[in-house]
Amino acid sequence: ILVRVWSENTMSGKLKLANEAFFTFVAMDESGKPTTVPALQPETEEEQTFFEEAAERRERRLAEKK
Repeated sequence: ILVRVWSENTMSGKLKLANEAFFTFVAMDESGKPTTVPALQPETEEEQTFFEEAAERRERRLAEKK
């Protein structure tokens, strides 16, 4: 999930991007163990780009752990 946080200058009404982050959730079964869910199907060009970049972000995170 992509979350964007905006700040607003209340005098001018101008918006400014304050933060942007991706959140990953894990589906759990009744016993609290991770479980599979149906595969994500990106529908827009933007979703497709995020979907493709996700694998790259994951690889970078895993490489940083080593």
